[in-house]
Amino acid sequence: MFNQAHGNTLEMTLTEIYNIWSLTSEDEDIQYTSKFYDIVNDIRNSKYIWSTQDIDTFKAFLKHNEKKWFVVNLFSKLDIIPEQLFQPFIEAAIHETNPSANRYFIEPCLRVFGFERVFESLNLHFQNGNNETKIGVCKA
Repeated sequence: MFNQAHGNTLEMTLTEIYNIWSLTSEDEDIQYTSKFYDIVNDIRNSKYIWSTQDIDTFKAFLKHNEKKWFVVNLFSKLDIIPEQLFQPFIEAAIHETNPSANRYFIEPCLRVFGFERVFESLNLHFQNGNNETKIGVCKA
């Protein structure tokens, strides 16, 4: 669950929010699309404070072939990405097999953390990575 400012708690887990999001993309059901956007607006307006459990869930989702798109979709609509998710976003971009899609992980990082930080991180991965990582960095 994510915590709202002033100690109130939104009584939804990230898995429940993911399930609503997945219904929007699969069925293109306007009811679920509207509900997901309402949730995003609630998060945006609440001065959201992600718990350690939420951060761990996001990290796990970013390694999952389908759930990573939920994380990207959510944070592309928010003004901030928690610091703890910077490297997982970069790593998801590097490991994305579709070279046209890895930008969806990079663009929110550029918006929130800036070009220099993203470039430095990619450069470090390139310098220290194996051949597969280096190819992923080049695609990112």
